[in-house]
Amino acid sequence: MAGAALTRALVRALPPPPDGVRKYRVHDTAITGFCVEVRCTGERTYYLRYSDARRRRRAERIGRHGDITLDQARRCAAELRAQIALGCDPAGERDRLRAVPTLAGLAAERSVPHARDTTRSAAD
Repeated sequence: MAGAALTRALVRALPPPPDGVRKYRVHDTAITGFCVEVRCTGERTYYLRYSDARRRRRAERIGRHGDITLDQARRCAAELRAQIALGCDPAGERDRLRAVPTLAGLAAERSVPHARDTTRSAAD
């Protein structure tokens, strides 16, 4: 769907996507990249879409409609745009935190193979 000036009434009145379509987005004309995504379940979620330093298209989820209001989502989108303009990459930060190894991953990667190789009871 094309861009529109998002209002509370418009967001509430957005119909679910037609059959065969999982979701669609309506972009705001006031804040570049700010949009609301409507899923086939009727759930509406606010997003900010932007390009990172490597010119890749990224999307940062702001929140679900109902959990936050349109005005709160707009304020958050404006703050995120300011951070992006200063060189911060919110989605990149999230990806960096997800890449940190966990203790379970470390044990599965190192301890279990070592135990299999060195102990006779590893098969048990």
